[in-house]
Amino acid sequence: MTENRDVQNSENEGSLLAEGQGKAANGIGEIASIRYLTPDMAFFAKTEGGFLSLSIKEDKDSVKEDEDSVKDREGASGDLQAVVAEGGAGESTVEGSGESKEEKNEEKPEEKNEFARVSLHRAFPFKSVNEYISVRTTEGKEIGIIKNVMEFPEETVDLFRYELDRRYFTPRIEKINNIKEEFGYAYWDVITDSGPKRFTVQNVHNNLLQISDTRIMAVDVDGNRFEIPDMWKLDQKSLKMVERLL
Repeated sequence: MTENRDVQNSENEGSLLAEGQGKAANGIGEIASIRYLTPDMAFFAKTEGGFLSLSIKEDKDSVKEDEDSVKDREGASGDLQAVVAEGGAGESTVEGSGESKEEKNEEKPEEKNEFARVSLHRAFPFKSVNEYISVRTTEGKEIGIIKNVMEFPEETVDLFRYELDRRYFTPRIEKINNIKEEFGYAYWDVITDSGPKRFTVQNVHNNLLQISDTRIMAVDVDGNRFEIPDMWKLDQKSLKMVERLL
């Protein structure tokens, strides 16, 4: 099992940004409709129910600039069906539709900027824990991307950490009592920093991830993660069981 293959497998949970990683050389801005959330326009808070809420306040000049840049990219690519709303754009039509841009704009609902509850998802959960965080609605629709959570005020960073730690709770394996393999499944019996745990890993080839020379991540059939921070610090019995699977 090579490190490159394992790390690639570990990033499957990523957002739209992760899907466009291969285009990074041409600039991440080329990926259509990515909205970056910055401290000067995105305001997060904790609700009375303990959820994370989001309010977005964008000035008109920055919104117009974003629309113009998207329009320029669409024009360069020849995509005549993607219309960017802009006041006073004239009466040019989309070929074959019979409708003007102005008519399209009237039908388009205003973009929502108040979200009573949002969730945070890491694009690269094992390599970049504070960077490229996808902010999504309760329906799973991506609202935007936080490039780096550390750019936000300290109290907001604390909210981010709480949400991310809760979503990506990862017990650390301290000792392995037994690993039983049967019909493509590996049944683990371990001691973690959160106490004894039993979990099942399907297709070890894809779900036992070697993040580095020392760090191992196991993902069970329910998507839960279990970490071995340093395999060489395990006792000899535990280490042999892990090496057998690797």
